[in-house]
Amino acid sequence: MKFVTKTLCFSKLNGSNYQVWSNNMKAVLQMCFLWLFVERLEICSLKPSMDLPVDSSTGKPVLVFSVVYKEWIAEKKEYLE
Repeated sequence: MKFVTKTLCFSKLNGSNYQVWSNNMKAVLQMCFLWLFVERLEICSLKPSMDLPVDSSTGKPVLVFSVVYKEWIAEKKEYLE
């Protein structure tokens, strides 16, 4: 599986562009599956899980060597301290 990151650029929120900014921000949050938290359809846990991802076919942890994943885990550790 190849991990792809994309950057979306749109104008920062100012006094005159709320509607456009709001639509763009909602689209970004939906793309990242975060809009469910905004709409309170999902509950965010107080502490993030530090468990490795699990392969659904074997039930065993997947060893991840992705730099992106390692950076993500490093960011999560800051919240646990």
